[in-house]
Formats: sequence, C-alpha cells, structure tokens
Amino acid sequence: MNQYFVVQITKTSDSEAYATLVTPKATETEARMLYHQTLASVYANDNIEYAQVYVDDFVGNKILLETILPEADDE
Repeated sequence: MNQYFVVQITKTSDSEAYATLVTPKATETEARMLYHQTLASVYANDNIEYAQVYVDDFVGNKILLETILPEADDE
C-alpha cells in the first residue's frame, strides 16, 4: 500500500506559533496536486512569513519540498 503525506508548516507575521497540517493522499498524483494548491495559497497570503510544504512517501522519502523564509531586514 502506497501512501503519501502532504505536510504544511506555516507561521504568520502576527503570531509566534507555527501551524502544521498533514494530509494523507492515496496516490502521488493526488499528493502533487495538493502540494501545488497549498503553495499557491501560501504565496497568495502576504501575512505568511515562513512556510515549508513537502510531500513524503510512506517510507519517509521526500518527493517535493519548498521552503519560504522570512525576508531579510534591509538595515
């Protein structure tokens, strides 16, 4: 049985807490679709300062990964 996990970790600029969400998907195609939908939502939200979205297979191999870091302060 193959299983894929889409993991989303986000932090907004108005909070110190990190929100996490793990969504299992039965196929790699479904996982890839959710991964791209999740990233689109993250990029559309200006309040998110940190995000990591990735897809793991059932043995823990990373299929996809993107990390968005806070912008550096220009001082």
